[in-house]
Amino acid sequence: MQSGGELEAALEAARAGEVAQGFRLFAPFLGDVGKSRALALAFAELLSLDPSYEDALLVGERVVGGFDTDPEVVIPLAAALLRVAELRPADEPPFDKGPAHLAAGACQRCFEALSSSQRMAPEVGGYLQLNLADALRMMGPDHDEDALKAYQLALTIDASRGSWWFHLGLLHKWRGRFREGLEANQKAYARLGAQRPLLWNLAICATALGEGKLALEAWEKLGIRGELSAAGMPYVPDIPPMLIRVATLGEQTGQSDPLPATAVTFELLWVQPLSPCHGVVQSPTARKASVDYGDVVLWDGAPARINRVAERDVPVFPLLYILRQGDERRLRFVGMQKQRGAVQALASELEQALGGDTPLVIFDERSNPAGDAHLFYGKLIVPATRELGALRKALEAGLRTRPGLTLSMPQLYELLGDTQAAGKAHQAWGGIERVAEKQGLLPSRSAR
Repeated sequence: MQSGGELEAALEAARAGEVAQGFRLFAPFLGDVGKSRALALAFAELLSLDPSYEDALLVGERVVGGFDTDPEVVIPLAAALLRVAELRPADEPPFDKGPAHLAAGACQRCFEALSSSQRMAPEVGGYLQLNLADALRMMGPDHDEDALKAYQLALTIDASRGSWWFHLGLLHKWRGRFREGLEANQKAYARLGAQRPLLWNLAICATALGEGKLALEAWEKLGIRGELSAAGMPYVPDIPPMLIRVATLGEQTGQSDPLPATAVTFELLWVQPLSPCHGVVQSPTARKASVDYGDVVLWDGAPARINRVAERDVPVFPLLYILRQGDERRLRFVGMQKQRGAVQALASELEQALGGDTPLVIFDERSNPAGDAHLFYGKLIVPATRELGALRKALEAGLRTRPGLTLSMPQLYELLGDTQAAGKAHQAWGGIERVAEKQGLLPSRSAR
């Protein structure tokens, strides 16, 4: 084992912001973290300073193996492991095994080994239950019942801890229990005062419940001025468009998706904010999703990532909840054109013929090397007030005058109840994709 001076040098480097250097200096000690209490505590501190450490789980297991009944080690180690777990955004599927699982198991075993007096001590039993509850929350909805029990036990031990109420509010928020989330955040506010993360979560829950006045009060404490809409919702003007990300599955129509139909992935959608946490979706999904163009949605306050778009940093927020589904019809289509611009010209003609409120959005366009064949996929956004018969007439007229353009939109005929025309449109969809395969615009079915 190395000297205490070298261990202190590792910690001092990490505390000064040189965390990578701290871990390099700590490397000779890694094999003994399960044997020495001082090394175990030092590792917990280093990991809390740099939760991205790649061997966090491996070394954490060594510490737990040596000190799983020592609360003075388990509590800081579990807190550090939870920081590692938080690197995975909460809207992503939980791991089958990860840092949260290690923290949960360690906290449970340690709590069971405590004496009765230790279990009821806030700094011992209380923090073990809090960390256990947080770990269970991060492990996913299947563990909610146990997470709630752990939060309730922690708060039974000490209900004065505002941060513990805040953590309970996080669980309720992510599970869509906004009334319970609001109440937990209000209790946290009564104990902690106007702290930024707390106010954000309070405003999110209040917005979800339609309590606009309460949400505006929270925003104003954060320096964000707004007003109450006619519907009683918070409205903050002049917020630039943002991005949300939503989980999607494959559509059953067509061959455009390179992923299996059951594969879950994320799509980024533009939203026009009505407040810092809710707004209207402004772009359609390419795959099947719980939200689409025109829906009013609620998102979390912590971005999952930042995208650079047109020299502007645009936050990407995780979707929390659908506040109101839009009444638009989103009609999926596929088409081919010999010359670029033909479908855009058709889109302009449709907007003029139908009053300018029926946008045609292309989200996938592919061209062959010769540049004489262009495949495209998209959706036509049709307001609920738009008469579909008029749309059919305008669409078919526009296609007749453009012999180099083909387009199939089966959903239009299905909504009109024209079974024969819908069947022909489905056949046309398959025909367009077979031509696209021959042109090299889609992989052959045998290669999929």
